[in-house]
Amino acid sequence: MTFFKTFFSKKKLVSKCHDVSTCDPQIPDVAPVYDIDFIHTCVNSPFSRNVICRVRLKTRGEISYVFLTDIGDKNTGASVTNSVERIIRSLESEKKVPVGSVFIEHYDELWKKPSFDVVTLDERDSPSWKSQSENNIREWVGDEVEELLLPTADDPLMMRKIERARRTSYPDANHPPVWAESCRASKDRVKIFVNALSALINLNPDERTIQTFMKADLSFLGSVYGVKSEEFIAFSEFPVPNGRVDFAVFTGRSRLQVFLIEVKGANFNFANENSYKNINAKANEALQQLRSRIGEIERDVKKFKADVHSIRQKCEDGESIFGSTLGADMPLQVDPNKDIIIRGVVIAGRTVNDLEESRLRNDYEASSNHRVNIETWDTFIRRWKPRH
Repeated sequence: MTFFKTFFSKKKLVSKCHDVSTCDPQIPDVAPVYDIDFIHTCVNSPFSRNVICRVRLKTRGEISYVFLTDIGDKNTGASVTNSVERIIRSLESEKKVPVGSVFIEHYDELWKKPSFDVVTLDERDSPSWKSQSENNIREWVGDEVEELLLPTADDPLMMRKIERARRTSYPDANHPPVWAESCRASKDRVKIFVNALSALINLNPDERTIQTFMKADLSFLGSVYGVKSEEFIAFSEFPVPNGRVDFAVFTGRSRLQVFLIEVKGANFNFANENSYKNINAKANEALQQLRSRIGEIERDVKKFKADVHSIRQKCEDGESIFGSTLGADMPLQVDPNKDIIIRGVVIAGRTVNDLEESRLRNDYEASSNHRVNIETWDTFIRRWKPRH
């Protein structure tokens, strides 16, 4: 920490332009240039594991750019996207970055090129994102963008720092007791959690509130979609070709079943108010997005099959990947040589007229070549309760 205090005492680095889309990116000939690269750990919530990410501070003139790099399955907590406000505020409170810095969310994606998004927080600390091209980043930090394009996983020194951070947060991070809990204890815990979810849904929360709540304990998702209540591996922010899905569940006997789940808020009605012939635009957006991603998977299903079985094996061996939560009955009794079954799930909105909306959901499901089930939050909760 002394290093950072000394560094900032040399010059108060305050960005004069908070909207980088209107900033002049030209770097003065005599501009001071500072670069710092470190691993940062912060608490996301009392119910979740610590977040670990890579932080790169690049100061050009009076503007400081802070790149928040998601480290994928080496992160013990939520992704940068779903903890970005906590990361930013912790960096500021610990005086690790200058006041007024421009924060840029950065991903080393598994199936696509790296992405860059400028993140801004409003007065309530709610984040918003604005995608940036590689050329924009190059204008702001010059040739340093080349270093940002190199995957963190290919940097041995940084990977050693990440492992130290993992061990500091969780001494047994590589082999956590992820499925030592008894079936009975797990069932009791899930019952309590789903009752709390039901109470939350009655408040008509938005998408982000629901996602944060669900990520605190993924057991109930596994209980709903597992072939048996304790035969599952559940994930949050699971990577797929062309992006990520909010949640995923692995389950099955003999053939692995992969459920890809997208959720929207409960602050709107599932069907349009003036007609029960069309679903709400937010629900339709999630449906089309999920169909597109499953389509991308099916174009190279052999690669996806190999990837998910590799992830499954790592989880069963005790490694924490993508916020993984395992049921009490492990390992999954699946054959990696057999075809996998891919199913999509969209959970969005509230039910008003159950009969009419059931017909509407069935029509939408029947119109798709992909196996995508559509639920409202009301039907999702009802699905769970009869099984326990």
